[in-house]
Amino acid sequence: MKITIGLKWLLVLMMVFGVAPVSASDPGIRSKEEALKRALEFPFVPDDAVLTYSAQSKDAKGDTVWDFTLQRSYPDSEDFPAGSYSVRLRSSDGAPRQLSVSDKVLDREYGQQPAGDSKMDAAKAAEIAGTFIRGLDWGLDADWRLNPYPDSDSGNVPDDRSKFRVSFVRFVNGIRFPGDGFIVYVNPDGTIFSYAMNWSAGPFADPIGIVTQSKAEQIFRNNSRPVLYYLNLEKPKLVYGQYLHTLSAKDGNPPPEWNFNPYPGSGKWKPIVSKPLAPLITNAKLTDKQMREKARRLLGIAGPHKVSNPSPGFYRFSVATKDPKYTLVMDVIYNLNTGQVESLGRNGNCYDYDPKSTGKAEIGENKARQISEAFIKTAMPAYADKLKETDFRKNSTGGTKPCSIYILSYNRVADGIAVADETVQIVISAGNGTIQAVESSLSQRSYPAKATVKISEDEAAKKLLSLYDVVLTYQRTSAGSLELFYTLMLKPSVPRFNNGRYGFEPVLDAGSGAWLNMDGDPVKG
Repeated sequence: MKITIGLKWLLVLMMVFGVAPVSASDPGIRSKEEALKRALEFPFVPDDAVLTYSAQSKDAKGDTVWDFTLQRSYPDSEDFPAGSYSVRLRSSDGAPRQLSVSDKVLDREYGQQPAGDSKMDAAKAAEIAGTFIRGLDWGLDADWRLNPYPDSDSGNVPDDRSKFRVSFVRFVNGIRFPGDGFIVYVNPDGTIFSYAMNWSAGPFADPIGIVTQSKAEQIFRNNSRPVLYYLNLEKPKLVYGQYLHTLSAKDGNPPPEWNFNPYPGSGKWKPIVSKPLAPLITNAKLTDKQMREKARRLLGIAGPHKVSNPSPGFYRFSVATKDPKYTLVMDVIYNLNTGQVESLGRNGNCYDYDPKSTGKAEIGENKARQISEAFIKTAMPAYADKLKETDFRKNSTGGTKPCSIYILSYNRVADGIAVADETVQIVISAGNGTIQAVESSLSQRSYPAKATVKISEDEAAKKLLSLYDVVLTYQRTSAGSLELFYTLMLKPSVPRFNNGRYGFEPVLDAGSGAWLNMDGDPVKG
């Protein structure tokens, strides 16, 4: 089903196609007032919408842009917005870069008429939604097509399940662009209850010379190895999940940022230490004094300080600095049952007020890793033989005085196999080596000492891949460009359900070969 929106508004049409509605000598948008005037010219912004947000900034490409959000309320209530309309305009030529609309349709709007006594079903709802979109004279360069791939039953659905949710996705150059969509909710009587639309500007990569569909399917068949891991349940289940999801259409390679990282491969994951440093106690019964002292030593606080206890296991240390206007605050939260650290945080920029930051060279990756692993051994020794480093990256903080940081991520393993949703992340200053933040989601759950796998990796790979279509799509990269990728998408007939960190996808029981849901129960039907 293909829907092309009518072209009524010449000004908006010129803007959407990137043709500035000004002369070559016109400097574009010269003020906030002019930017807002142009935003209000979009047909989807109603006359009674009120400006609630405005800002000027730089986008990912360095262009100056204006952002506006307007809202309108129900006639009899200002507590809940009936519509929200966001517009991003490029200052240099007034061209729109992003548009977002969410509207609850009132009876007085759009001349909607009930469908009479005809029986409503999904096909009829889709027809009504398509007619509705075609009737909107918004002048957008958008080829909206009915989305054959359903969303998860746990995803974006209204509380009232009697309404039909009809999903459209934008196609560019005849290629699916899931970043832009149009959702329409249809009442059982055929009227439109609400809708939401998201549109963004290009440029879109040229599809000429990309890897063919058949070649992409072959690459998936030859390289799709499953991920073996434990579902994090009261009774853990060992399952296979799909690893490879995305290929670059330019060269057929799997970009790491779009797939599970690192590649699990065959064999087992090795934790940071091979033997337990301490038993995992589930009834530690540490006194307040003991935990407070553990926290002080962990933070290396030897001089004057103040400490408070906002809640059980939570200790806040305040340390004076040379700057009388600044106090260093460090928070530590312990798990009361195990005595292991669950989180740590320190305020301020990681270079500020630290006598060690004297312009010396930053610490290297090896040193950062040593600091991180030493912290784990000290703060959570019962898990040191259960954690495998899975990601290591350098980043920069924001703010007026940005500084470099190392971010190290760990995953819990059991007999060398990853456990879903049990992770630790540690942030370290690259300038002085101080630990800035720690977040842990480790549980007290025990896992089998030896994993029992009956379904082979090859068999699991074939069964998992059989559930997916290989679809050519446009995706926006971290650099902001719109590139072409081949993406695995669950076939419309496959059940959708939540599996924690691995998303709304089926998993395969590594023991029985049955398809499991988020509770580890076999999927029926």
